[in-house]
Amino acid sequence: MVLKIMKERIATTEEIDLWKRILNSPIRFSIELIKEIKKENEREFFQRKIDLHGYTIQDAWNTTNDFLNEASRLDIKEVVIVTGKSGKINNEFNAWINFRNDVSKCIQKGGSYKIILK
Repeated sequence: MVLKIMKERIATTEEIDLWKRILNSPIRFSIELIKEIKKENEREFFQRKIDLHGYTIQDAWNTTNDFLNEASRLDIKEVVIVTGKSGKINNEFNAWINFRNDVSKCIQKGGSYKIILK
């Protein structure tokens, strides 16, 4: 099918030969393997720390949830969230974390929290 389409668009002989070699190659990439490679790349570049200074309560809550959801999706087990030593966000943060099912442990150190995900 690919070769037929390429011939119709007047592919070069080199392109056709390349596709023949790819299609006849013993190496096959499964969709699962491609997804895992993509996930590894995303995991590599995922920021593992966020700072909530300057956020409103609502924005901090949304950002925290989005951040933890993405970390869980990428199978990242440990992140840090900075709230500051005092203030409304710090006062409410434990309640936000206790509400989540994917948090295994939450360790406060000063104005930041180390979150261990399941």
